[in-house]
Amino acid sequence: MADSKALIEAFREELFRWNRQINLVSRQDTEDRLDGLFGQCRGGFLSICESYFGDAASGGVLPELMYFDLGSGGGLPGVIWHVLFSHQIGASSGFSSVKTWLVEPREKRAWFLRRLNRIAEMPPFEVLHGRWGAVKVDEGGFSAEGGAAPVVLVSLKALHLNDLEVFSGLNAAFSTLPAAFRVIIARYYPPDQVF
Repeated sequence: MADSKALIEAFREELFRWNRQINLVSRQDTEDRLDGLFGQCRGGFLSICESYFGDAASGGVLPELMYFDLGSGGGLPGVIWHVLFSHQIGASSGFSSVKTWLVEPREKRAWFLRRLNRIAEMPPFEVLHGRWGAVKVDEGGFSAEGGAAPVVLVSLKALHLNDLEVFSGLNAAFSTLPAAFRVIIARYYPPDQVF
């Protein structure tokens, strides 16, 4: 598997390349804006790991991670978090497996996100084109191997869904849910996208 820094840089290049045609991030000061957004995504990832996965990791490998990035747009933080979590699989502080779904209602942005799976050695992820609550995941979602309850991480960036709407959409996405699972909702708040 390619180095996570190389994959994130390849993602950044694609984002910059397609931004003019699809308007994925601001067209003003795009490079500086990308630097800031990528820094926010890395900071959010570290905060999630320290706050929710640090203590659990000391006991060994974490359970399965099911990650949803709602309103993914240009893939921030979804693609960056997917790459960083995927590079921890099997490590002493990593998850046993990572499954990622980027949820995007706008067709052109969903097309762009699907295109990112073509980046050499990109860990595969799914793109769900539609609104949260109306999308379904392919079966084979939860496995709960070894009886460990999976962790569901949902990130939202400038998307106005309350917790009940997030849970309702999760329920609608799967035909069956395991008896127990842990849900973490990570929000970025505008205008500065504070995590």
